[in-house]
Amino acid sequence: MIMDKHQLAILKQKLAKEPIALLGHEEFFKAGVCVLLLWIDEEYHFVFQKRTPHIPQGGEICFPGGKFDPLYDQNFLDTALRETEEEMGISRSKLHVIGPLGTLITPAGMLIEAFIAVAQISSIEEIQINEEEVEQIFTIPVSYFQKEVPLRYTLNIEMQPFEIDAKGQEKILFPAREFPDIPVTYSKPWTRRNKYPIYVYPLDCFTLWGITADLVYEFIKRIEKED
Repeated sequence: MIMDKHQLAILKQKLAKEPIALLGHEEFFKAGVCVLLLWIDEEYHFVFQKRTPHIPQGGEICFPGGKFDPLYDQNFLDTALRETEEEMGISRSKLHVIGPLGTLITPAGMLIEAFIAVAQISSIEEIQINEEEVEQIFTIPVSYFQKEVPLRYTLNIEMQPFEIDAKGQEKILFPAREFPDIPVTYSKPWTRRNKYPIYVYPLDCFTLWGITADLVYEFIKRIEKED
């Protein structure tokens, strides 16, 4: 089949109706996360969880959330609410959604849609954690993060065209040398010019960093901008 003027006209109509697409999104790990708030002592607190040691990212501090599952989720909000219910035992009827915080894309190939929601419960004691996934939960006032500036570090993002397997053998991932017009420099690791920021909030008992710290940082920026 050749592309003719008729096909181009159809494409133009489709592009006018559809939102701007994120190209290559099919390759991303997609997740929905609930930035969970709870009203305690006349102010809102973030509700954090510590993951159990035996699951991916075990022992890390995070908000409830997980992988988008097309079998159960119509959209990322469904994912965030479903995971919150599964991990913390808070039913959807008790989660008041304020709105989307935004989309976070990481260099590790993760696309995270974050939503702000308030748990409409009287206290943290009402939360029934899923002990298979959650070791413990705790809250920190939002005001704490309004006063504390996070530590900021930067990482180099390196592209690796090969890897070393368990036997110490080199496995080529991108055979740049097989294509004569691709510069030979791409047969070796290369780095991005832009560095990737890592935010860290040192807490009394835990360290908040990575994706969760990014979401807290963006949340604080959003409410301060509104003020």
